[in-house]
Amino acid sequence: MSRVGSRGAALLEDGGRTPVWSVAMATHTDAVTATAHRVADTLYRAAADGGLDRLDIVYGRQEPGAPPP
Repeated sequence: MSRVGSRGAALLEDGGRTPVWSVAMATHTDAVTATAHRVADTLYRAAADGGLDRLDIVYGRQEPGAPPP
């Protein structure tokens, strides 16, 4: 299991799952492209090496009226 960002890691660990790979979330808009490229490069490398057999995408969303996470 991989993750981007510390909140995602915390949610995974709370659910009893440990990330195999992680990268910090972009902290400003100028870093978003570099972060996305790093994630894509890691996925392509894992697929080419035969180490990618499953990909789970977990994302957070806020419900109307709910407090921020």
